[in-house]
Amino acid sequence: RLFENFIFVGQTELFKAAQAGKGMDDLISLGSAIRKELGVESYAILGVRPTQQTIESLVAFAPRFYRANLGLIAQASTTGPGGAEARRAIGSLLAGGIATTIAVHWALNREMPNLTDSTKADWLKAKVGDSYVHFFGPYYSWMRTVGRTGQYAVRGEAGAAAIAVGRQVKGKAGVL
Repeated sequence: RLFENFIFVGQTELFKAAQAGKGMDDLISLGSAIRKELGVESYAILGVRPTQQTIESLVAFAPRFYRANLGLIAQASTTGPGGAEARRAIGSLLAGGIATTIAVHWALNREMPNLTDSTKADWLKAKVGDSYVHFFGPYYSWMRTVGRTGQYAVRGEAGAAAIAVGRQVKGKAGVL
């Protein structure tokens, strides 16, 4: 319950901060983006029935959070305050993740991390001891898939690109 209350307060405060001078449609769009940022897009608003919710929770890992994250990426391509908020959130995630990766990797290893070759295991990760860590939350696997697919396509390796996309989809499908 504490986590849910934290999310509710976060939504309320973000909405209050962003609502100045907006019309009703703008506020609805903005509210949708804020819910997606916090990973709590409403099943009721989306029209997802209880039976579908149960099935999704059995076959997929964190389906509500996953749907919210994909929804935020999709909303970033729209216009209006909701799209602007989604772009701001994703841009902040990327900037913060890259800055944190560079700072941590540099502080511990006195060299720049791998920011260019997404086919290597250390791409956009900081080396901490014997391990590599990333700071991009649930978006890292998608970023890596897009990066790898692009690199494979440039090299003319369409089969490898298809395998990378297939692994991503299969990995996100839970037991499917």
